[in-house]
Amino acid sequence: MSRVINLKTIPEKLWFVLLVVYIVAGYFAYDLLMPSIINSVVLYIFLGYSLVAILCSGKLKLTPIFCWELACLAVSFVAMIYSPSFSIFSGAYYALIVNFVLVFILTQMPWNEQRFEMIMKVFMLSAAGLIIVLALTGNLEDTSDSGRLGQELTGNANKLATMLMVGAMYAFWLLVSSSDKITKILSFISVLIIYFGMFLSGGRKFVVIPLIFLYILLLYKTDRNGKRHLIFNTLLIVVIFVLLYQLIMRVPFLYDSIGYRFDGFFALFDESKDVDGSTEVRMKMIEAAWEKWPEKPLFGHGFDSFKYYNASSVTGHEYYSHNNFVELLYNQGIVGFITYYSFYAYLLCSALKEKGTLLYKGFVVGVILVWLVIEYAYVTYSVTPMQFMLFFAFYCLQTQTYRRNVE
Repeated sequence: MSRVINLKTIPEKLWFVLLVVYIVAGYFAYDLLMPSIINSVVLYIFLGYSLVAILCSGKLKLTPIFCWELACLAVSFVAMIYSPSFSIFSGAYYALIVNFVLVFILTQMPWNEQRFEMIMKVFMLSAAGLIIVLALTGNLEDTSDSGRLGQELTGNANKLATMLMVGAMYAFWLLVSSSDKITKILSFISVLIIYFGMFLSGGRKFVVIPLIFLYILLLYKTDRNGKRHLIFNTLLIVVIFVLLYQLIMRVPFLYDSIGYRFDGFFALFDESKDVDGSTEVRMKMIEAAWEKWPEKPLFGHGFDSFKYYNASSVTGHEYYSHNNFVELLYNQGIVGFITYYSFYAYLLCSALKEKGTLLYKGFVVGVILVWLVIEYAYVTYSVTPMQFMLFFAFYCLQTQTYRRNVE
């Protein structure tokens, strides 16, 4: 019997195909592997098609996440007026514009459970596939001064580590939520490959965050009888942490990539050891931003302005403060801080109000809590993969699809 093709579904299916292509290009379209211009071309095609699709639909969804992104954009623009540098189409503000447009498009797309899971798989497989391709092309060994995987590929090892981190988080979600054995096996294998890449990238926080996310998911997971196995899951996560720690501290090439950086961090709590230079500089910048912020507490010193203060009075370099909280406070004051974190509060409070131990709540709670953890050592407000995940948390909160126990 021939299958009847519904022509009305083709435009929205193509919309998601272009989203998939954009995500994949974001992982692979770097000059080391393929021309980086491919990423820009794909982005413009996706944006153009999205505009046509939205106009043809004749509908415009005004969601809380759209209003929040718009408010952040407006507050940032005002703060840029009194910033040392006014630049709309470059730097951090341009990144905000791109994120705003992309998240807006995501809110207009017709999502369902299958498409949600498909996009999770795309992120997961792209992250794992990137490490495999780098290995096959002989690019796993970074020859830059930092020696951290990703420095040559993306220009910043933390950028690659972020891409791998979100891939690992999506893999953990699929591993816990999916009832399909093939998906579970694929997710497990992907996690191993992604973690190998994260080890080589040397990003300490990026290795820890997905495991915290996994633990929160397990806290919300119930068996067929509706029971949560808190003790077993807690012990499981502890064992994983211990095994990973032993692995990176005892395997020589892993220690040289990331283990020594953990040693340098733990030295903060042991006066007999020397703190590594990276940790010391980051703590210095965080303290500088925290101490300087009260001079202009309400509106801050200006959008994206800490890096100029850092260059002139702290480290001599135009670095961010490496802390999302003090970065927002210094740049945009209490107004910008409250504007940004109001959506975190909305998602978290809305999820916790829901009755039951539904796994979708674990996704929302997990994303917000781990973001709050990582933001102590990372500026995230303009990072696209992390803004995408906030949208997916919003989607899980809004849809009825995930308001169920996963068997």
